[in-house]
Amino acid sequence: MIFRLDGNVVANNTYYHNETEFQKTRGAFCMRPVAGALCAGALGCGNLLYLLSKHRCYADLAVGALAVTELAVPKRFERIMRATRRLGLPPEVAAYCAAHVEADGDHAAGWLSGVVAPRVHADPRVVPVIATGVMLRLETSNAYCDQIFGALRGLQTRPRLTS
Repeated sequence: MIFRLDGNVVANNTYYHNETEFQKTRGAFCMRPVAGALCAGALGCGNLLYLLSKHRCYADLAVGALAVTELAVPKRFERIMRATRRLGLPPEVAAYCAAHVEADGDHAAGWLSGVVAPRVHADPRVVPVIATGVMLRLETSNAYCDQIFGALRGLQTRPRLTS
C-alpha cells in the first residue's frame, strides 16, 4: 500500500480515494454536495481536531483523539461495505470502503505502536490526558452520528441502484 501526499491510496495496483471514486460512492447513496451545508456535528468534529492540532499544549489530547479516529474507521467502513452489498450498490462503492478498511487499519496499528505506546512509555502520567482526547473525539463523533441518523430517519426514498 502506498499513501500519496495528495491523500490518495494505491493498494493492490488499484488507485483508491480519488475524487472520481468518492463521487461514485456519494452518487450511489444519492448524496449531492450542497454549498455551506456542513452540519453542526461535522463542524464540531473538525473544529475539535483543528484545535487539538493547532496548539502544542494539546498534543497528548490530540494523540488520543487521532488514535481513536483511526481505530473506529475500519469498523465503520466494514459496516458500510455490508450495506452496499445488501442494497446491491455498484462494486466501486465497496472498493472505496475496502480501501479505507485496509488503510485505516494500518494507520491505527501505526498510531498505537508508533505514537501512543512510546508516549506512554516515556511519561505514564499522560495516560489520563490521552484518554480524555479519546473521549472528546468520541463525544463529538457521537453527536455527529446522532445528527446524521436523525436526518436519515426522516428520508422516505430508497438508494438509486444504477451504476
